[in-house]
Amino acid sequence: MPTLADSFNVNSAAADLSTLTTSSFTVATGDVIVVKGIIEGTLTSAAYGTPSDTATNAYTLRASDSNSSRCWVGLWTAVAASSTSLSVSATPTGHVFWHSLVVEHWVNASLAGSPAVSAPDTGSGAPSSTITTVSALSAVSWLNGDWNANDPTGRVYDTTSGSPTEDGLHDKSTGNYVGYYAYQIAASPGSQTIGMTAPTGQTWSMLGIEVLDVPVAGGPGEDPDQFGTLAWQ
Repeated sequence: MPTLADSFNVNSAAADLSTLTTSSFTVATGDVIVVKGIIEGTLTSAAYGTPSDTATNAYTLRASDSNSSRCWVGLWTAVAASSTSLSVSATPTGHVFWHSLVVEHWVNASLAGSPAVSAPDTGSGAPSSTITTVSALSAVSWLNGDWNANDPTGRVYDTTSGSPTEDGLHDKSTGNYVGYYAYQIAASPGSQTIGMTAPTGQTWSMLGIEVLDVPVAGGPGEDPDQFGTLAWQ
């Protein structure tokens, strides 16, 4: 199954237009990079520009949502063109807001020509969405922005279709927003539920994407509990 080799959570230190940049990490040719971003609001066309990295890989926007009175959310992917060390950056535009980013580096992984993506989904209450995966042992990487800024203490992730692992959190629950970032393994293809069961009073925006498994020929059996080393900032 795909292995998460690195994960970087970078959060703004203020409501501003600051560029968020990860620490340097090393990729091999063909590795998958997923970039997930959340901005506190959507006022005056707030959005992230296309991410970039120091190795000049090309990033493709897979989905975004900018409904009014909600968080802006977006998700991009890139495939490493060569083996090298790099760092990833993204810069918001428009109105000054609190904002956050998670960059994931997946190995033993690939992307479909048109990856399965959950439709930009919004709602009120406990956030819940679905994504229809096409392959066994895929990783589903997703994000959720709570515009209502509920206190995330005691948060619970939905385990209907897997055991989500949180790899990012931006807690600005003192009147701004809360950004949640997670991933889970889809044991079999089909409809996968992503989301949370608490806190329940959210005004939420969610996105998710499937990262495909690339089995290692002749390698040892895969351990579903091995997700690599997470690097938090």
